[in-house]
Formats: sequence, structure tokens, C-alpha cells
Amino acid sequence: MLYLLLTYIYDVEYPKIDTMKKKHVILLIAILVLLNPLSWFKDCSNDENKSKKEVNEQPYKKNTYLVNECNILASENCTVYKYVARNSTQIHMAGGESGYGGFSLTDEFAYVTFDLDGEYETLTFNMGHDEECREEVGVVTVHGDGKKILDEKVRGYEPPRQYTIDVSGVDELTFKIAASDIEAVVADAILWESGKNVEPVTREVAPVTSPMELVKDIKPYYLSNYMTAVTPEEHYIMLNRQTYEYGLRGNMGMALIGSNKGNAYFNLRRQYSKVSFIVGCHDDLGGGAGSGWVTVKADGKIIEEIEKEDKQSI
Repeated sequence: MLYLLLTYIYDVEYPKIDTMKKKHVILLIAILVLLNPLSWFKDCSNDENKSKKEVNEQPYKKNTYLVNECNILASENCTVYKYVARNSTQIHMAGGESGYGGFSLTDEFAYVTFDLDGEYETLTFNMGHDEECREEVGVVTVHGDGKKILDEKVRGYEPPRQYTIDVSGVDELTFKIAASDIEAVVADAILWESGKNVEPVTREVAPVTSPMELVKDIKPYYLSNYMTAVTPEEHYIMLNRQTYEYGLRGNMGMALIGSNKGNAYFNLRRQYSKVSFIVGCHDDLGGGAGSGWVTVKADGKIIEEIEKEDKQSI
């Protein structure tokens, strides 16, 4: 699940503390490009007339859901969501993703142990943070009969990731939050017996047929600290005497020591190949001297870093 992170850090030097003024540095997303639907979107391309609602619905088969088939031997701070039909409780996750048939673990040291009775070979599931995003990172471990199978970081600002683990011969399977106060969510947890074709649950999304614009067409699912999404109804952007209706605005107050930063997160769902944008200082920038940095990350990896000085042209 590809996500895009835009981070703005602003570090300003002032001659006197009592003359501090807020700085306005703008990251304008001019257009998000895209168009290179990846292979796992192949089913979408055959029917571009599907409505978004129809495309996003999951055509559930008669799957063997972990929470339906296996008894819980022990648990703490765990909420289970069984899959019973189309009207099952939907599990909402970071990045606007969702699923069915799973559980949530809240608070540090929360856990749940299932009785598999050695009957299954593979477990597939989607795991991430719940929809209330936060700037925290935790660790979730999975043990089979006391042996560690998975040790994975769960970040409070990332969309869920898909996992496939070997549970051959496992009797007791335990999911546990091992570190940090996060809210981990597991959805679409499906058990597979030996010899069965493993088909993890995936959801189709509407196909992309033209360039899309961040903020306007693809809204940020999480904004942290001093980052603001600019729309015609909220604020405005003016760079080199030109006004833009959509973008991101980093409004950074001066930190006494170090720097402040703001983040904007977008869930691209692996549908795009390029992003282009304009970045610069807002025309109404006040006094003070300093510089700003814009970092663009894709799935946690830095793909672009930009430094801008006060009054520097875009």
C-alpha cells in the first residue's frame, strides 16, 4: 500500500525573541501525475464504468476467518469483529482503508491468543493502525506456540500492510503489542489449510484514467502539527503574485531551539508513477530570516528533498 508523505521543516533565526513572527512557507501541489496502474489493479481496467461504491465493495467468498473459526484462549484490551455477512461491522484503518473479520488491540501489552489446533498452514491478514492517526510507532509480535513468527513495526500514520505467515502445525497463535501505546488493527484475517490456493483479501479501487491533483482530488488522510490543506474555502496560496486554489501550507511558529515540522499524508494505493509540484515562500511572508525544507517520502523512503530560503523564487 503506497503512501506519500510530505514533510515541511522550518528553521528561522531571529535577532530578538520578542520580535518573533510566524513564517508562512507554502508547498503547492500543482498536479499529481499518474497513470501507471500496477498489475494488481488489472481487474479494475476491464470495467471503467463501475461506480466507486461498487469498485470498493469486497466480493467476499466463504473464507475461513480466524476470528470466526478459532476460539480465543486468552486476551486483554482486545475487541473482536466477526465476519457474519455483508452487514458485518466494518474495521476502519489508517489511510481510509477498511476491512472485515478481524480484531483491534488497544494500549500497551494488549494481546489475544487463538486456538488453531494445528489445523492450518497459512494465515493472511492486513495489519495497521486504526483510523485515528498519530505520530507514534509501536511493535506488534506474532507467536506460534511461543515461537516468534513476526515482529513488525506499526506506524500510526501509515495505511495497513498485507502479511502472509506460516502457521503449519501451530496450536496457539498470539498477537501482542510489544511496545508503545498504539492501536493496532488486524482485518481480513483468513486461515488456509494445506493444499489450498492462498488468495489474500484485496480491494479493487476505481481505475485512474487521467492526472489527479493532490488536496483537490486526493485529500490528505492525516495532517500533523502545522500543516494545512488549502482549498478555495480555506485560506489561499500566492506565489510570485499568482494565486492557487489548492495545495499545502506550512505555517511554522519559531521554536526556541531546533525546528518545527508539519506532515501531510496521502494514500496513493499504488496507482501512480510520478508527482510534480511547485514549492516556495508565500508572498505575504513577514520579517525574519530563515529557510525551509520540504521532504517527500514514498512508503517511508525519501524521494525528494528541497530547501527554500526566505524570498527565494519558486
